[in-house]
Amino acid sequence: MKKYVSILFIIMTVFLYSSCGKIEKEHKVMDAMITWGYYSSYGEALNAADVVVVGKVVNIGETYRYDFKLHPYEGKVTIRPAYYTPIEIEIGELIKGDYKGSTITYQALGGEIDNVIYDYTATDTLEVKVGEDILVFLKMTKQDLGYESISPGCVIIEDEKGIAKQGIKGQKSYQTIESMVDDIKRAKKAMEIKSKTK
Repeated sequence: MKKYVSILFIIMTVFLYSSCGKIEKEHKVMDAMITWGYYSSYGEALNAADVVVVGKVVNIGETYRYDFKLHPYEGKVTIRPAYYTPIEIEIGELIKGDYKGSTITYQALGGEIDNVIYDYTATDTLEVKVGEDILVFLKMTKQDLGYESISPGCVIIEDEKGIAKQGIKGQKSYQTIESMVDDIKRAKKAMEIKSKTK
C-alpha cells in the first residue's frame, strides 16, 4: 500500500509542478476610445508624417504604460492608459524628414507587461521582430512620448516570404517594401512638383 501511495504522491507532485510552471497570459484588447487615421494614398500619408523611414528593426524595448490625461469633464480629469513598446530601427533610408541619427525609435502600441498582453486590434506590434525590414510613417505627438506611427496601417513589415504586410491585421500587399518605397518616392516627387507650380 505504501508503494502505491508513494507512486501516487510522485505523480501528483509532477502534475502540480508542470501545471504551475505554465503561466497563462491574460489577453486584453485595448481599442476603446482610440481613433485611427486612415489614408487613401501615399500622398496623404506623407503629408501627415514628420518622418518616413525604411530600415531594419535592431531592438525591441520593454513595454510600458503611458497615461493620457483627457480633457476635464465636469471638473474631473480622466486618465486613459495606453501601452507602448519602443521599436528601434537602423535607418536604411530617410524618405522624409530632417532626422539626423543613424537609428530612430518609435513607440508602437501594444505589448506585454507581467504576463498581460495589451493588444490593439488594428496594429501588429506583437508581430514585429528584430532583424525584419520595416517601413514607417512617423509623427511626433507628445514630446515626452516621442515618435508614433501616424496609423497602424502605416507600419509595414515583411513576412517570411519577403511580401510587405500592412500593420492592420489580416491585410496583405503583394509588393515588397522596396517596391512600396519606389511608389512613395514617386508620390513625394509628384507632391513637390505640384507645390512648385502653385
